[in-house]
Amino acid sequence: MRLSQLLVTLLVLISTISLIGCSGSASLPANNPMVPPVVPHPTDVLTFHNDNSRTGQNLKESILTPANVKSTTFGKLQFFSVDGKVDAQPLYLSNVTVAGALHNLLYVATEHNGLYAFDADTGAIVWHISLLGPGESPSDDHGCDQVTPEIGITATGVIDRTRGPNGAIYVIAVSKNGSGQYFQRLHALDITTGTELFGGPKRYTHLSPELVPIAPAVWLSLIPHSIQREPLCSFSRE
Repeated sequence: MRLSQLLVTLLVLISTISLIGCSGSASLPANNPMVPPVVPHPTDVLTFHNDNSRTGQNLKESILTPANVKSTTFGKLQFFSVDGKVDAQPLYLSNVTVAGALHNLLYVATEHNGLYAFDADTGAIVWHISLLGPGESPSDDHGCDQVTPEIGITATGVIDRTRGPNGAIYVIAVSKNGSGQYFQRLHALDITTGTELFGGPKRYTHLSPELVPIAPAVWLSLIPHSIQREPLCSFSRE
């Protein structure tokens, strides 16, 4: 499935994700003529709004046009159920090998601190993890009316396909324990399994932005505990 088919509508009241694309049906067979053919190298969505400039552009788009994005040919494909509200932009990777099978993966993070990898074509959950520590729950909303009733993973993560054995997705999760102590942790997770990488997670106790070295000549620009719809982090290479 091309990236252009993966426009996500966030339905927070029912905690689901609606996947829409070139179709007017809620489920389509693989040979449906409305579905564009699979492209060998579709564009991945690795960060907030597609690039570090946050342009939102997909300069490789070749299927969607004003002529075919209309009610008769463009509609919902599937719903993806998740465990909480979704404020972070879902990310997308094409052609990821998981347990010997090839998948196009949709990564979805929730305010309940859940992280999902869905098969973007079938809707199946490839893996799902909770980033809550033992005895923890998501943070309360601190009186913020923008993110309520809980705060977990709010800002969009970032993916680097070159890190670790299979590639890594980086996210920040916010939580609290029964004593009212709050935590902000940076997680680096294997894109194929959700397994924690590099001895993580790393806890942060301050709110100021910083550059985190993660490899030779590679830095992660980190904005902890942002409750706005802004990029959580981005990569910079010297």
